[in-house]
Amino acid sequence: MNSPQFPADTLNVPQAILDHYHAHYNNTTYRAFSEALAASLPGGTSHPDHVAIMNRLIDTAFERSNAEVYRGSSMRLGAVLMTYANPELFALAEQHLRPFNQAAD
Repeated sequence: MNSPQFPADTLNVPQAILDHYHAHYNNTTYRAFSEALAASLPGGTSHPDHVAIMNRLIDTAFERSNAEVYRGSSMRLGAVLMTYANPELFALAEQHLRPFNQAAD
């Protein structure tokens, strides 16, 4: 699995969205998801899909922060997580992502 590739000029995320992302980022929930994901992959964090899925989690956080370039990221993350049939991954992803919802502000 590969992360989506964006042309460099499309990654100009407005400062307000970057500020929102950084204000709502929680390293504890991020690491909990990462550790559960690693436990689901042969080779753990060394598995190539680990980095790609973690990038999708970050992309989804930006999508929920209203960064237009990341539209559809939550669908892509959900589709990937479905292949693992592990409800804990969904729960941990949502726990990490919930604070990024702009509607919650």
